[in-house]
Amino acid sequence: MLYLDKAWRHLQCPTAPAEPDPIARPAYRMFEGAVVMNDMGWEPWVRTLTPPEVLGVARDLEDVSDEDVESRLRESHCFSRDFDGEVDYVVSYLRQARTFTANLAAEGRGMVYMVG
Repeated sequence: MLYLDKAWRHLQCPTAPAEPDPIARPAYRMFEGAVVMNDMGWEPWVRTLTPPEVLGVARDLEDVSDEDVESRLRESHCFSRDFDGEVDYVVSYLRQARTFTANLAAEGRGMVYMVG
């Protein structure tokens, strides 16, 4: 199991579509989504990724550099006052996500993830 804490939102930033390209990176499939708030609390976002999708995510995560994370976070304003601390926080979870998806892909496995 991979627990991304609150980093999932920050991991959307370097993988989501960026201007002028409207296409998201393959890795975005792993971080896409948000909870839906309602009167009773929230509804989680749940997604299933097939083994070929996990393989695509794993390969793409290898291409997301620490510098990509920093520049996209800076562009998106997805950070608080402690920018350097946030970059380190997000990069640490990115590295965990790389290892997790690489292991799943090596075993030919898919995955289910939930935000919320």
